[in-house]
Amino acid sequence: MENLIINKEVRSVSGFNSVKFKAVGKLIITQGAQESLTIQADQEIRARIHTDVIEGVLIISYDADWKDWTGFRLVDKGRRKLLQMH
Repeated sequence: MENLIINKEVRSVSGFNSVKFKAVGKLIITQGAQESLTIQADQEIRARIHTDVIEGVLIISYDADWKDWTGFRLVDKGRRKLLQMH
């Protein structure tokens, strides 16, 4: 069994009033005083998650390649992906 290291990355995001979630995982939105995005996943998955603010929309997407869809490599690999925004 593969050893996974799950940790967090905080990304600076601001100036948005809606979210478009185009990734696999769980999105938890928490209202707070500061806009930020915390991604909790192993490093390999976090590196493939893109976050952009375009015209007031925070877009969260996952950079999947053909291997993710053919079964040679599963997107999830039994890993839990958790994105938290607050």
